[in-house]
Amino acid sequence: MNVETASLLELGAVIDGKYRIDALLGQGGMGKVFRVTHLQLKKTFALKVMLFDVARNAEERQHRLARFRREAEVLARISHPNIVMVTDFGTLGEEQLPYIVMEFIEGTTLRERCRELGPAPIGFALEVTRQICAGLHTAHTQGIVHRDLKPENVILQTLPDGTTMARVLDFGIAKLAPEGGEKNETLTRESPGIGSPGTPKYMAPEQILGQPIDPRTDVFAINLMLYEMLAGALPSVPVILAEPKPLSQLRPDIPAELDAIIRRGLAKLPEERQPSALELKRELEALEKNLTLEAALRDRTTPPGGLSTTPGFSPVTKSGSPVLPTLQLGTLSPPARTVGVWPIAVGLLLLVAGGGGWFFYPQISAALSGKPSPSPTTLPADLQPKMVLVPGGETLLGTNRGDKLSVPEFKTTVLPFRVAQTLVNNAQYAEFVKRTKHRAPTTWNGPSPPVSDLDKPVTGVSWDDADAYCRWLSQETGTRYRLIKEFEWEYLARQRDRKGVRDLLDAGFLEWTADSLTVYPGGKGFAPNPALRIFRGRDDRENPNEGVTYRFPQKPDFTNNRLGFRVAADPRVGGE
Repeated sequence: MNVETASLLELGAVIDGKYRIDALLGQGGMGKVFRVTHLQLKKTFALKVMLFDVARNAEERQHRLARFRREAEVLARISHPNIVMVTDFGTLGEEQLPYIVMEFIEGTTLRERCRELGPAPIGFALEVTRQICAGLHTAHTQGIVHRDLKPENVILQTLPDGTTMARVLDFGIAKLAPEGGEKNETLTRESPGIGSPGTPKYMAPEQILGQPIDPRTDVFAINLMLYEMLAGALPSVPVILAEPKPLSQLRPDIPAELDAIIRRGLAKLPEERQPSALELKRELEALEKNLTLEAALRDRTTPPGGLSTTPGFSPVTKSGSPVLPTLQLGTLSPPARTVGVWPIAVGLLLLVAGGGGWFFYPQISAALSGKPSPSPTTLPADLQPKMVLVPGGETLLGTNRGDKLSVPEFKTTVLPFRVAQTLVNNAQYAEFVKRTKHRAPTTWNGPSPPVSDLDKPVTGVSWDDADAYCRWLSQETGTRYRLIKEFEWEYLARQRDRKGVRDLLDAGFLEWTADSLTVYPGGKGFAPNPALRIFRGRDDRENPNEGVTYRFPQKPDFTNNRLGFRVAADPRVGGE
């Protein structure tokens, strides 16, 4: 840059009679960025002067400047809330150094925010990444590849309503897709490899190696930024040399599904990544929906300490009744008194130390962990549920033609689960009533069912009754039973092969599920209600082809002479 051009970039200088330079915001090998004021509009902008060499010879200079104008025009056409807009462009001085004028955004960079947060919360990282994907997809549809995505090039802007908007900036080294057989060219002079435009540690392998690039190059960088946000640092070894350590090994709260998405996006070969930023966005949105639904469909009972396990949901308890953990969360109710556990444990450990005490180790471990003892159950086999393993999988749930509680149709993944082949019958429930003195169902005429009905499903039980039975059965057998979850029920009802599970859509029976009333993704017209529990089943009004989609919310003490329940459980380690 000669002296004449340099003088045009001093503070107070006016560029093209329009932009007064007010401050230098930053500079690097590619150029300088100034805060400027548009003299006619009285509005603040950011102006970037590109300092690369455009003057190797007159013919090449004209070619590159023509290319710059065309590419700048394309950049100026990108209009998306997650991209910092280009509003003007031109050239400066005898050297005709190109400049671009952009929106001036007040905010912090993603880099600065990550330094404050350390490993970022999952929700924050997914929200920022989805917004970046949305903006980049718009650029990609215009044939523009950014090539220099990194946390420094993402501004987090706080809107008046307090929400955060991610804004991608610095398309100064963007690459246009070729048109009409012409070569790929960029706004900058480039050479293959590390010396090419971009930041090496965020470059995709093909960019480092000087190979052709496309939108999947940006997809790689987006996934790498997501990894960095969640891990608090980039992978210790460059991705081109080795696969990064799975995030779930660094943070136990990272779901395996998110690990898989990022691992796909960081594949060395472009064809193995998400094919577009839009596809990555959709994968993250589907993951968020699943995480939200899993949280919303967990049991709502307050654990010890009084903190709700799911934000926005209140415990379902009767006034004045003690709050105990429920089996819907996979935990057994604690004993009424824990005083004396440690003296007993110490005594047993002394027996171990004295020899011959290894026999007691499983009992000691179970006592200290709060897990049920593995001692044999006294419950006869015919009074225990016969369970089958359902592998789960991706499925459509809901409907686009049902009532407001059941719409819309949406895609989700149901995890493997075990479920009883039959509804709990009167004989099984009668044993529970006899041993616990629990109240009898409303359908019995007395404390026990008619002998002729022992093999029939028990009905007339409330959700509270069904939940109490699950807890009792777990304590009796040492297996953690629970009610079937709503999505597990619908998934199973939609399967042709139900693994021998019976009575699921029998018009004579309805079934309690573990869950409260929630709103399906995209649903509207009502609010979730943690005070209402869902039961499922056939209704006379239903079309047989859509009978699995209707939902029936009621208070947990509601009973009906068609309403029963079946038990379920999570898969055992190593098998059913």
